[in-house]
Amino acid sequence: MDAGGAIRPTFGRARYVVQRAEYHWATHTNERTAASYFPHNFEPVAAAGLFDFVDGETEVWPGIRLLPTPGHTPGHQSVLVESDGARLFYPADLMPTSAHVPLPWIMGYDVEPLRTLESKRAVLQRAADEQWLLLFEHDAYVLAGRVTRDGKGYGLAPVTSLSDG
Repeated sequence: MDAGGAIRPTFGRARYVVQRAEYHWATHTNERTAASYFPHNFEPVAAAGLFDFVDGETEVWPGIRLLPTPGHTPGHQSVLVESDGARLFYPADLMPTSAHVPLPWIMGYDVEPLRTLESKRAVLQRAADEQWLLLFEHDAYVLAGRVTRDGKGYGLAPVTSLSDG
């Protein structure tokens, strides 16, 4: 907040890279989604001209890719970071906890659960093939893990620290 009480972005030179579809969703809410998008969280960023809108998979910096993962919302995105051949994937609300790794485990507040299923299937196949380390910020017990195949679908082999990954 500034001296006059107006909300201002804390990081005034930062760029906020957002899927165009997600911004549209955030600014055109309905009864179900309005509680997820508070205008005071994003309007100051928009007013300061700090948004960079993208459509689809985008490399925002060498080794940092945004992957569309629709389902939770139509414009949901996740982040894939690659360095020296290792890959770290932040699924965000596609799989907010390690318990959401199995394909049928989808959050009740996803607005397009069947699209979530398809996004998860594509991500988990690639994560297993390429040995991605998945990072779960909403999980109280499992920080990260690697995707495993169990014959019926996918599971997770947790790591005890990021240095184990």
